Amino acid sequence: MENLLNGRGNALRHLGYLNRLYKDVELLMRNAENYHEACPKKKDVEIAFVRCLQACDEYYQFADDPKVK
Repeated sequence: MENLLNGRGNALRHLGYLNRLYKDVELLMRNAENYHEACPKKKDVEIAFVRCLQACDEYYQFADDPKVK
């Protein structure tokens, strides 16, 4: 059960980080002059998105494991 909670927390942390990155880039994109600041952050968002998906997938696979219940 503890591993399940750890997995959930891990997925939530990744989601929170992704959300923060997205908001940062969104604010930068409101002004076209910030284009050169926003472009490098695209790679950070892509990496965070992949890690978030992996963490969520691991959590749901573990949650669906009948041995845990």
